[in-house]
Amino acid sequence: EKKGINKKLSHFALIKKKPILGICLGMHLMMESSQEANQTSKGLGWLKGNVYKNLYKKNTYLNVGWKYVSPLKNIKNRTLKKVTSDYFYFDHSFSLDKSSEAITALTRRTSIPAIVVKENLLGVQFHPEKSHDAGKIFIKYFLERFNLI
Repeated sequence: EKKGINKKLSHFALIKKKPILGICLGMHLMMESSQEANQTSKGLGWLKGNVYKNLYKKNTYLNVGWKYVSPLKNIKNRTLKKVTSDYFYFDHSFSLDKSSEAITALTRRTSIPAIVVKENLLGVQFHPEKSHDAGKIFIKYFLERFNLI
């Protein structure tokens, strides 16, 4: 049951359709659940999908550094494709599973879901605020997409 701040945030995002940009953990919170607290915790449930601990090789969980983001081929939004086909800075040890229908881009090689989009909700696994010019372009895209500037 959603109470207090969760209920207010959900009303703001889902009923009023205000634009929301979730960065890293912010994207995780939009999902149905997460294992980030060493247990499965409910997310806000705005988007389908669950967040799991990364496991790459030899007990390596962190994904830190610059990764190229590749939009999926079926994405129709040409501007989104253009602004997200670049290197962005990642720093995380949990990732969204690949079952969410909102996934619009993956990292090259590791195929980590990097961007989710659904109506007024936009979530990114990377950190645009740490991604230099690519990050500035992405933030500007978000602001322009929702007529915030």
